[in-house]
Order: sequence, then structure tokens, then C-alpha cells
Amino acid sequence: MPSAGIVWRRAAPTLRIRDPHKDEKMAAIHKALDECSAEHQ
Repeated sequence: MPSAGIVWRRAAPTLRIRDPHKDEKMAAIHKALDECSAEHQ
């Protein structure tokens, strides 16, 4: 929407910032997904 003066910009990549809890979160997500997929079979 450049006409309204709003320009969509991509967020800058944050590759150097490591989420200290990423592994924990990923494990929780995978566990939840496994439980969901088991329920839906």
C-alpha cells in the first residue's frame, strides 16, 4: 500500500540471536504435534 504511505518491509534476519529456550520450545511443539497426530489417526 505505498499510496497510503505504508511500506511493508521484511524484518531483518536475526540469525545471530540464539533463543536459549529454542530446544525446549521445539521439544514441546513436537510433543504436542505427536499427541495431536496420534489422536487423529
